[in-house]
Amino acid sequence: SKQQLVFTASADKTAKVADYKSGETLMTFTGHDAEVWCVVFAMLKTRTGKMPALFTGAADGSIKQWEVESGECIKTFEGHRDAVRCLTVEDTQGLLFSGDVEGIIITNIFYVTYSSASGGYGAGMN
Repeated sequence: SKQQLVFTASADKTAKVADYKSGETLMTFTGHDAEVWCVVFAMLKTRTGKMPALFTGAADGSIKQWEVESGECIKTFEGHRDAVRCLTVEDTQGLLFSGDVEGIIITNIFYVTYSSASGGYGAGMN
């Protein structure tokens, strides 16, 4: 049978993945500068198949995309002015919905990157 996994967010600025049955921590995702408040796992549809992805939202308004098998942060999204409190993914279009107390930001995961020089989101690949 396939292993069942649980993804968690934590005040220690990490997210973790654990085995559902044993509770054993299998990997810790580190890199946020503030408490991690929400986490979502998705199987993103790509041209070549499906890609597992983990997204975490933090108290500093940042969102990180993680490569699930290596634990490497592959992209950081910025734009929220308050803590990211919720995340969900629409996997067929590659849309990431993130919410804070002011509202929702919709991001195309595959075609949008954050540029600090332009002060906001812009087209391109990261």
